[in-house]
Amino acid sequence: MKFAFNVKINQNSWGGGNSFLKIIYKFLRREGHNVYFDLSSKDLDAIFIIDPRSNNSTLAFPIIDAINYCLFKNNKTLIIHRINECNLKRYNSRIDIDNLLKKTNKFADHTIFVSKWLKNQKIWAKKNNVNSSVIMNGSDKKIYNTKGKKYWRKKDKFKIVTHQWSNNWNKGFGYYKKLDNLLDLPYWKSKIQFSFIGNLPDGLKLKNTKIIKPLNEKLLASELKKHDGYITGSKFEPGSNHQNEAALCGLPLFYIDHSSMPEYCRDYGKSFNKNNFEKNLKLFFINYPIYKKKLKTFQFNESFVERKYKKLINKIKMNKLTRKRKNHYYLYLYFFADKLKFYFFKIFRKFINQ
Repeated sequence: MKFAFNVKINQNSWGGGNSFLKIIYKFLRREGHNVYFDLSSKDLDAIFIIDPRSNNSTLAFPIIDAINYCLFKNNKTLIIHRINECNLKRYNSRIDIDNLLKKTNKFADHTIFVSKWLKNQKIWAKKNNVNSSVIMNGSDKKIYNTKGKKYWRKKDKFKIVTHQWSNNWNKGFGYYKKLDNLLDLPYWKSKIQFSFIGNLPDGLKLKNTKIIKPLNEKLLASELKKHDGYITGSKFEPGSNHQNEAALCGLPLFYIDHSSMPEYCRDYGKSFNKNNFEKNLKLFFINYPIYKKKLKTFQFNESFVERKYKKLINKIKMNKLTRKRKNHYYLYLYFFADKLKFYFFKIFRKFINQ
């Protein structure tokens, strides 16, 4: 079978969407399928829309090209729209991502959400189980694993870590500052060390925290294994990978009870909210052996993703997903204009890189 993706793989990035692309590309090729990052093939079985934003530097082709392909080149080709974004996640963003996703989704034959929480948002209330599904994320256990991991001994300080590529405040920085402040207290200073890997928001100072610059996947996995537990305070999270990467490296999860985080982290650590943060941090610390043992059954890895997508591909192969006729003329014009933006950004990036 033949599949095209509208976003290219970036070998230098470790964002969640890029991690998914690496996993699905290897899987499809291993299964004997052909994978394209353009629309050159005349007989594609499906086009996967991963990101509709025209200013994405890794965008392979704009949405209008996928629409035209299905209208004029092959009307049997399906459009599969994978959604892993929402406005709530994007603190202070100028982009109305919900509106763009909704417009794009009008042309989709099947929609994939990366969490039940995301699927249950009001904007997607009309989506049923026939034309949509939930396929949660998983990380590559060939990179993120417990090989060489040294586990915590009670006589040592308990090393907590988190990592965030984005410096968006919703990524949990309020809680990381809260933990940093707790380390002013003798009780916690004697028990815990805290490290942050990634990019901090402008103006945020973490005086008791070890700051580590962003790392690529292999170096990141190596650094995670040097720690004992993981904290994530990421709010309005549609479905992330950072908690999966930590858990696969053998780190129990201290996670915010918010949005999709319980779907990924439940049973593998202790949840918290703004009212019980310090109390539950103590419980997380005390119950570490229990969570460590449960991590042996952590399922959100690339094998999990591959199994779910294999079922979807079998549905496509057996014609259980069908092409739907859509005559959204006003949206056609919208995406035609969006194509002009795509080429503008492409030319602009080429110009500034000269």
